[in-house]
Amino acid sequence: MRLAFLGILLALQGAPQNGVIEGVVVEQGTTNALDGVTVLLVPEGKGTRDARGTISNEAGRFKFENVQAGRYEVRAERPGFAKLKRPGGPSLLRLDDGQNLKDIRIQLLKLPVISGRVLDGQGAPIPNTR
Repeated sequence: MRLAFLGILLALQGAPQNGVIEGVVVEQGTTNALDGVTVLLVPEGKGTRDARGTISNEAGRFKFENVQAGRYEVRAERPGFAKLKRPGGPSLLRLDDGQNLKDIRIQLLKLPVISGRVLDGQGAPIPNTR
């Protein structure tokens, strides 16, 4: 019985262990956390069909648990913002067996908004224009 338990324990020690990837999404140039951001974890060389997704919380935090070792591209999207690469490198991450990657920081650039009125040559508003 003791020998069987030892054999199972040794087999489990050699088994691959999954890891964690977590971080925060902020507005570029600020410390303002962005909630409601769709964050995708895409295995290298694969499309979004094989991706895992999550939504950042009110503190801008996101977390992927039980992630297999490998290389992943991190993508983030939210209406009104353009994606920027992570500071210090591209959005491609390498996760080793059993590794926990914390403090991944993604910055999104707020897109400009143009507003105003469209006028004709005489300075009168043109109806139904956007």
